[in-house]
This record gives sequence, structure tokens and C-alpha cells, in this order.
Amino acid sequence: MSESLDDRHVEGQWVDLRCHPSRPTETVRAIAVFVRRTARPELQMIFRIEGDIPRLRIPPPGVVSIGKDLWRHTCCEAFIAIEGEAAYH
Repeated sequence: MSESLDDRHVEGQWVDLRCHPSRPTETVRAIAVFVRRTARPELQMIFRIEGDIPRLRIPPPGVVSIGKDLWRHTCCEAFIAIEGEAAYH
């Protein structure tokens, strides 16, 4: 039996984000992320972007990997750390 996204979630919340102030844009008017932990345990994030979507370079879904210099262009990235550890991913 496969699980649906709703079957696995524990709790979640929408968080409003801001574009970096040094890179103002007219293309993106608003951005938010829905964050939740699942029973597996997993951390799931769903990003919502409002703006001139056809002007954004959005790659097709694929395998998640660690990128470099993502801040140089349109991106949705998260810095994840384990409590008590200095490093993050």
C-alpha cells in the first residue's frame, strides 16, 4: 500500500520568505515555503512563488543535489543544520 503525502505528514506551516535585499526583482512578488516533518522521518518543503512565472528559469524535477553559487540566480534553497552541530547542508 502506498502512502499519500497527507498520510505521512505530522504537522506543517507556511512561512513567508523575502528575496535578498541586494537583489531586488520585479519578477518575483512573493515567495513562501510550507515546511513539515513526516512520520518517516523526512523534512518536506513546498515552495510557492508568485510573480511573472514565464520569466523564471525553473528546471524540470530531478534528483536533489548540493549546488554552488545558487544565490547568483533564481533558486529555492534551504540551509539545514542538526541542532548542536556547526555544519549545515
